[in-house]
Amino acid sequence: MKMRFVIKILLKIYNLISTSLEDAFLLKEKRNSLFLIRGFEFIKLNTSYNIQNYIERKISVNPYFERLILKKNSLEEILKSIFLHNPIAKYIRSITGYNFSIDFILAYSTLHIENENQNKSIYANLWHRDKPFSQNTLKLIIPLDKIDKNCGPMQIVNKSKSLTYTDESINKKEIVDYLQVTGDIKTIFLFNPNICFHRAGIPDKGSIRSQLMLQLNPSKNWQYSSELYHKQFQIEPKFPILNIFDKKIKLNG
Repeated sequence: MKMRFVIKILLKIYNLISTSLEDAFLLKEKRNSLFLIRGFEFIKLNTSYNIQNYIERKISVNPYFERLILKKNSLEEILKSIFLHNPIAKYIRSITGYNFSIDFILAYSTLHIENENQNKSIYANLWHRDKPFSQNTLKLIIPLDKIDKNCGPMQIVNKSKSLTYTDESINKKEIVDYLQVTGDIKTIFLFNPNICFHRAGIPDKGSIRSQLMLQLNPSKNWQYSSELYHKQFQIEPKFPILNIFDKKIKLNG
């Protein structure tokens, strides 16, 4: 118990220090946007294409979760389509004041969980905040197929409501004030995973949720990790500061 408390304090210190350093050295201009107030926002893509066409293979992690590995030579094309051709990079900077590095990407599918297992943490299906990320870390979600209420869409609590809960208490309560993240392949959902409580919804029996997730961390320039392809086979990194060891590629038009 004591060790768990010490780890919790250390992670909190990391969170505060990394956030402060980003604010001091990477923030281009302070913003006052609706996104920063509520912690999430839907964005419509002007153009899109079927990312499913770029899947190299599928890896079954367990009976409920499947990784969809994207082809290595398609990653740059996908990133440019999302961030430059639409252009989402410019918009995200306008609402946050930061440029970002895309440090992780994963396409995946989640399936139905039987009733007796739904209270177990299987694929982030319990309420949580991503830690020990910086408070400026963002995640971006794009459906690979249309996601409706039957598909188990992600559920998220806004920033102000999230501050009324703790990590220990939220899964002991019935949460009703949340948003369900539904949409089609031209819908982007941007959110702050360190501040807003969220969880993966559970698809109805016979339904499936497939989506693309990208982790974005404040950076001097818009860029992406040269290791994105290999990271698809790994657990998502929780300490963005370690990404400094990755070779970065500028995201140029």
